[in-house]
Amino acid sequence: MKGAGAAAPSAQGDAKKHKHKVDPRIEAKITELRRKAKEYLSVRQFEEALRCLDLAIDLHSTSYKLYRMRSIALSCLQQYERAAADADRVVELAPHIMDGYYHKGFALFHLKDYAGAAHAFQQGLKLNPTDKTLRQGFWDAIALVSQSRTEGSNEPELVPAGTAAAAAAAAAAAAAASTAPGVTAAPTSALSAAEGLGEGVQEGEGPAAGLGRDDGGQADGQ
Repeated sequence: MKGAGAAAPSAQGDAKKHKHKVDPRIEAKITELRRKAKEYLSVRQFEEALRCLDLAIDLHSTSYKLYRMRSIALSCLQQYERAAADADRVVELAPHIMDGYYHKGFALFHLKDYAGAAHAFQQGLKLNPTDKTLRQGFWDAIALVSQSRTEGSNEPELVPAGTAAAAAAAAAAAAAASTAPGVTAAPTSALSAAEGLGEGVQEGEGPAAGLGRDDGGQADGQ
């Protein structure tokens, strides 16, 4: 009886392994869809890229790489609320990388939630303190938060609940700094250096940063 009982956990573990294994045919389909999506992004066919990524995510809903690419496509289509939601999924699925925080910050910036954007960029900087794109985005957002307060903005909801404390702390840090980077219209400094999009995307047209990062061909578990 003791031996039979000891075998049960092993059988359950094997069952779990088989349950989560991706069918090779489905994996191949996901890889192909992701390849096509990347090609469509490179030639600025964002709707087609989005269509491919929607299909891929239906097949594999726990791939942070797919959500990251779809967040890029959605921001290129100026669907920033959906882009931010996908960025949240990236953070949820891969909290150890900065990409989710960057794309969330970019989307929130364009939704004019500058405090929320600053907080997202700040969270990314905790993972990668030397990243220039995150740092530029952070300072851009902080500058606009400070500007809105200085000008007596009539938008009291600019600083949403949950991020006000972080934004206030960041603003204090900005005020204490002797110099600050120049403020740009949007945190898009990574566009010109983005991998995988080529020269077709112009500055200010979409958040391409991170597209080429660790974006290999494996679909399972990614």
